[in-house]
This record gives sequence, C-alpha cells and structure tokens, in this order.
Amino acid sequence: MKKICLFLFFCICFFIFNPGYGFSASGLGTPEKYQVTVRKMELYNSTTGSWVTAGDGDLTFNIASATAGQIVGSYASGKPIPEGVYTQMRVTASRTMSIKSTGSIGGTTYYTTANTLNGPVGSTAVLASNSLSDYAEGALSGPSTDSPPHYHVVGDDFIDTSTLPSPITVKKGAAKKIRIKFDVTGAVTFDSGIAAPKIICYPNAPSVSVEVIG
Repeated sequence: MKKICLFLFFCICFFIFNPGYGFSASGLGTPEKYQVTVRKMELYNSTTGSWVTAGDGDLTFNIASATAGQIVGSYASGKPIPEGVYTQMRVTASRTMSIKSTGSIGGTTYYTTANTLNGPVGSTAVLASNSLSDYAEGALSGPSTDSPPHYHVVGDDFIDTSTLPSPITVKKGAAKKIRIKFDVTGAVTFDSGIAAPKIICYPNAPSVSVEVIG
C-alpha cells in the first residue's frame, strides 16, 4: 500500500478563490456544505509521455459529506490505468461552487447567505449575515483569468496541473484503487476586509489524504 498525503485537485478551486481579498478581521468556519463539480481527472504517464484519463464526466459532490471520499475514489478508479510511472495530475473543474457555513469574528457568529459580492479578476464571494434567519447556501465563482503555473481558465472551467509529491508506479496487470478522505475543518474564511462593514465568505483548501492501494 502506498499512502500519499496532499492537497488533491478536487480541492483546486479552493486555494484560488482568494485572488486578492484584503483582510481586516477574519475567522474560520467548518462548512456543512462545500460543493464542487469536477469534469475530468488525468494522470501523466512519464514512461510513455502521455496523459491517461482516470475519471471522466461531470461529478458534483459535497466535500463536507461523510461519503465524499468514497464518491471521488470511485470516480478516480473508474478506468483502468496502464502500466508506467505517474508523476503529475491534471484536473478540469468548474469555476463555480457553493458553500454553506457558520463562522465567528470577534465573538459574533456569522452565517452564509444566498447573496454574493463581486471580487477581483472576475471572482465572486458569498455575503454573510449575523442573523440566523438569513442562513443559506451561497454560490460563488473563482477568478476568470489564468494564474500560472497553477491553473488555466477555459470559459466556465479551469484546468490545474501539479506534480504528485511521490510518483505512483503501476505494474502490468496490477489493479489500483484510490481511497480519499476529506477534512473540511476550518475550510472557509469569513472576512470583513474588502467590503466592510459587510462580511464575506470564501473557501480555503481542505486537507485531503489519498491512499493508492494495489
């Protein structure tokens, strides 16, 4: 068994959603909903010099769900992977996602709402309220411009490529299964910087552990 711990690309959008919001006062929250859509997952076979599709087709899932890892693991294990040494991962995902969370700033509890605020380079953030009656899921978008070397924007999607922290070797005839576990503790930020006195909320990168078995 080979265990890899990394910020996997099912969380790509989560560290690009902060393209320049200015902090004033902020606090973290643990979301009850953290929904993203993945279009395709590819692995780079350095032996053959080619990209291999490990998952294809739209997959919309809630990272905060207890079953998220199982869902994504099945998606990434859905296709046979040819023998070779894999060194990179490339994921195509939607720039739009949604979050629902509470958080605290200075002892005051804030709640995400269904309203948004425009941010830098085509991004949007979710507006927050200190009233429980406003608590709702809010949709937001990542930046609409490229940010080399991390990701490339193509319309409503972005493509992100990264080097795996450790190569994965697949031998001929060996079956590989992927197990994934997400931890969304503190995975959103409530911030009063850019729109004071309004409070905004946007996602951070959750922790992800990945096991490649076989």
